[in-house]
Amino acid sequence: MRCSAPSLQKLNYPFKWDNALAADFCKNLNAEKVDNLSASIDSLRLSNEQVDIEKINKVLEEVKTIFFESAEHIGILRKNVKRKSSKKGVKKNEPWFDMQCQNLRKKHF
Repeated sequence: MRCSAPSLQKLNYPFKWDNALAADFCKNLNAEKVDNLSASIDSLRLSNEQVDIEKINKVLEEVKTIFFESAEHIGILRKNVKRKSSKKGVKKNEPWFDMQCQNLRKKHF
């Protein structure tokens, strides 16, 4: 199995990629699950049947599980990732910042 460091810089994943751990990440991929996934993809590709969204979602879920298990094993998986909310510049205490302003702000930011 070939494994190289992915480019995750612009994507919001619940793990922080560390190039120093790339080899450990690859070593910790569950080979049996990867083989089963490969067989599932091959059967979908070679099947004469129409591939439906449920089958694709099942394959993608398995890919995610394989990656997350490896990431968790080497300690780069972050639990409960939450977006940082920016509170700077909010004028909630100003008399003109009423419910209408607040709703418009939520809608556009």
